[in-house]
Amino acid sequence: MTRRLRAHLAHTLDGTRLISRFWSRRHEPWIMLWPLAFAQMVSWGTMYYGFSLFAGPMHSELGWSAATMNTALSCGFLMIALVAYPVGGALDRHGGRALMTIGSLGGGCLLLAWARVETLPQFFVMWLTLGVCMGCCLMEPLMAVITQNFGREARRGIIATTMVTGLSGTVFVPLIGHLVEIAGWRNTLVALGAMNLLFCAPVHWLCIPDRRGALRRGHPIDRMRARIIMRRRLRNPVFWGLALWYTSYSLTASSLIFQFVPLLRAEGVADRVIFAAFALIGPVQVVARLVI
Repeated sequence: MTRRLRAHLAHTLDGTRLISRFWSRRHEPWIMLWPLAFAQMVSWGTMYYGFSLFAGPMHSELGWSAATMNTALSCGFLMIALVAYPVGGALDRHGGRALMTIGSLGGGCLLLAWARVETLPQFFVMWLTLGVCMGCCLMEPLMAVITQNFGREARRGIIATTMVTGLSGTVFVPLIGHLVEIAGWRNTLVALGAMNLLFCAPVHWLCIPDRRGALRRGHPIDRMRARIIMRRRLRNPVFWGLALWYTSYSLTASSLIFQFVPLLRAEGVADRVIFAAFALIGPVQVVARLVI
């Protein structure tokens, strides 16, 4: 009995030391990366990929047309674009810790609000504010955080993160589909909101370093340099060509993602086949990124 007790205590002590070691090193680049990557997978899966799975049940219960609901979704994406510049400025000045934490907290609360939506104005307001939160905590802010903390290793850090986040749809589309079938769309949204509040927000707060002091030291010169560089970029036709290309790509990809489930359901394809097909997108993305 004494030996078992000693073994149990030793095992507990080892676990405590491991947790303590992780805690003391949680801001090191390759230690912080993986919790943030999985938080990013949850953020994309809960805020971005779920819409097409909720549209059908919402139409059945509330009677709203697909065109109306997609308009609200488009307004949310427009807000992501509109907040991009101020979000980038906040990341440069203060780092991403508070910004991404607030984005996850707001996103979680708005998913809970979505679960109680009864009118179209509520739905539009929810998507407009959710777009702001998505702009604060999805991939682009995380890329800035990685760049700030990884230095020359930033490219590898970003690639490693996209390996994980590429599986967001693979994990969450089947998961959300089954939850909607079992618990209903409102309860499913409550569960998704809780994931952001209980997992994503704490991970962002605990794992992203507080860089405010370091960023303030070179503050005046850095801001001047940033303005000069941005003015040059805005006069460069290559910049606008890339912006147009990326916007066109995003439009095409979003159209496919958000119409994929409704179109196949309209054709009478079984949900298990739809989820299996959607789940293949993630692995293909990951393989393509490995090749690149």
